[in-house]
Amino acid sequence: MCGIAAFFDWHDAAADLSGVIRRMCDVQASRGPDGQGQLLFSHGGLGHRRLAIIDPAGGAQPMSLNRAGLHLTFNGEIYNFRELRAELESLGHSFTTHTDSEVLLHAFQAWGPSCVARLRGMFAFVVYDEQKDELFVARDHLGIKPLVYAHKDGRIAIASELRALRCVPWFKGGVDRDAVAQYLHLGFVAAPACMLEGAKKLPPGHSMRVTKGGQLIGPEPFWRPVMEPAEVGDPREWVEEVARVCEASVKAHLVADVPFGAFLSGGVDSTLIVSWMQPHLQQAVKAFTISYDDKDHDETEYAKQAADHLGAELECTLVQPNAMDLLPRLVEHLGEPLADRSMVSTWLVSEAARRRVPMVLSGDGGDELFFGYEKYFGWMADLHRSRQMSGRFGAIPLRQAMHLLKPSRYPRMFRPGVTLDRLWYANQQFPDEVLASMIRGIGVQGKPAPCVAQSLIENKNVPDELQIQACDLNLYLPFDILFKVDASSMAHGLEVRTPLVDREVFDVARRLPVICRTGSAEAAATKWEQGKKMLKTLLARRFDDDFVNRPKKGFLPPVSRWLGAGTKGRAQAEEMLLGASGRLKEMTGCSPLRAALQWRDGARIWHLLVLEEWLRQNG
Repeated sequence: MCGIAAFFDWHDAAADLSGVIRRMCDVQASRGPDGQGQLLFSHGGLGHRRLAIIDPAGGAQPMSLNRAGLHLTFNGEIYNFRELRAELESLGHSFTTHTDSEVLLHAFQAWGPSCVARLRGMFAFVVYDEQKDELFVARDHLGIKPLVYAHKDGRIAIASELRALRCVPWFKGGVDRDAVAQYLHLGFVAAPACMLEGAKKLPPGHSMRVTKGGQLIGPEPFWRPVMEPAEVGDPREWVEEVARVCEASVKAHLVADVPFGAFLSGGVDSTLIVSWMQPHLQQAVKAFTISYDDKDHDETEYAKQAADHLGAELECTLVQPNAMDLLPRLVEHLGEPLADRSMVSTWLVSEAARRRVPMVLSGDGGDELFFGYEKYFGWMADLHRSRQMSGRFGAIPLRQAMHLLKPSRYPRMFRPGVTLDRLWYANQQFPDEVLASMIRGIGVQGKPAPCVAQSLIENKNVPDELQIQACDLNLYLPFDILFKVDASSMAHGLEVRTPLVDREVFDVARRLPVICRTGSAEAAATKWEQGKKMLKTLLARRFDDDFVNRPKKGFLPPVSRWLGAGTKGRAQAEEMLLGASGRLKEMTGCSPLRAALQWRDGARIWHLLVLEEWLRQNG
């Protein structure tokens, strides 16, 4: 796990290549506390900050295969590198280190850009082919590792973090108002958009080339997460298949040459990860969690139960952070605003874990891959009832009339145009009228988040509930969950591996019949507790029903209490958003912000505070 940088300028012979790359790497120093390096060429160079996990003594980067003229800067881990190495050795390749980085270089030499199809892992990398004078750039299948770039007039800059692009002389990087609107709508910014004008994210499962002279070709997909549910199957056989692939993934993710542990909240996913880790280790799993002085947001009891039952060594840290004081550091390392308040918890547990180990495994991705969110069942019920009414009454006029008469008294099903994209937005956005008011102030025209409609189109041939799930896999997972985990952990120099976010695990998850996801053939008629049926069935082999099927809390901090009426945090929030130096107020006007501050839900206030802080740091 590292930070990478690349800077090539084919048109300015006087460009300060070394200085630019050094500054890009320095900005990303927390990603790589164990080493740094750069390689310079006639009109460009590669940079690297290293967190040493595999072969600490022999894995310095950038790395070169000089006889082939290939040079690499790489962030991530390739979990099947040993198998690939054996295959490459059978083809005549020889190795001087024990790293996955060297295997990746030889794989590129042997198979070219198509090597990405063979990789199992998390990665973002740049290969410079000195003989062809061109770059190849790729990002992993599901978007675990980030990669951003700016391209202009035969020049390219590439990095792990958006703020590194500000070190590039020709990158102006003003605020992108379309991205601001998307953030207000969704709570995150999805690829290819970035919050800085002129910057882009490379989407997950995509690659691109920059040819001699600086021409950009791509990005082009090499893999897409397409849902293909089986129509029939014995649920018991599917349970065993899920167990097999998940256990194999955990084993593959344990390859390391340094001490490691696991995050353990006591939820379904993290508990299963620890249970699958323990048989492969000679000692107890070192597990980490945090607790808040708030019983509604504290799952320590369940984390302790899980650790005791599994024989893990649990370290629980009680935290009492001042959220407003923490906000500037969070936003600085995020590089882009993220409304997900659980980033506070992820930040704090990463900080605690890094004091003991440089690497942990995490259960992230279980809800998105195995249909675990409560919202799925509510949405499907709403859609089902809405369609029933439309069929009986020609209900569009009826629903419109009821909504107009008493808009606050009727649920979503009575609103006109209940569609899958509106249902998916519903868990992310502000009320329509507040969102529309803010976006008008920003000056953005059209839909602020067309990426949702695009995801639905790509999965139009599967049942409604799987289209919704695909939106989470394409958008919420990479640009909220994985972005949060990467930024929060890398701020502390901690590598987090996510065995459930794995292409082979996904290959099983995408084929699960609906009944194996929801516990019923009809999601609209199913209680949410039956969600994530496969993983809960596996957990029930070790734990009782009270542990397995308790209400889901999520790893959330008590933001509403911190920002509640009369608190110091609320006073600070009001001053930030409505005071004389408020940047968001300049964009949107006071009215929607005043409306937001009337809500008891601190999550929505936090949503605005993160954006305000980002604007202050980057405006």
